[in-house]
Amino acid sequence: MHCPFISSELIMPNACLCLCVSPAVCICKLAEGEHPLLLRLLAGPSTDTLSFVLREQQTGEWDAFSIPELHNFLRILDKEEQDQVHVITTRYNIYREKLEAAIQAVSSPD
Repeated sequence: MHCPFISSELIMPNACLCLCVSPAVCICKLAEGEHPLLLRLLAGPSTDTLSFVLREQQTGEWDAFSIPELHNFLRILDKEEQDQVHVITTRYNIYREKLEAAIQAVSSPD
């Protein structure tokens, strides 16, 4: 299958997220109004159809840093990731509890 946003291995400017079923890699920036979770759900259960990778907006000169400095950056980023996972997990658990309570309230006989 051909990806409409890639021509001669170049990414077309202003391209939105595209679904590629071929081995080609499509790198597209999500538009402001796009919803990654909805796109993932619409793509179906196969992770071969669509996947997301978070990337930094700016690329720096990482070779200018020493190995200990880079390890320190990784530790900081790992800590930030753990904090964000905890926040998202907590939110999800609260939402799940509310959803289960609402389902229980609707399905319980009066």
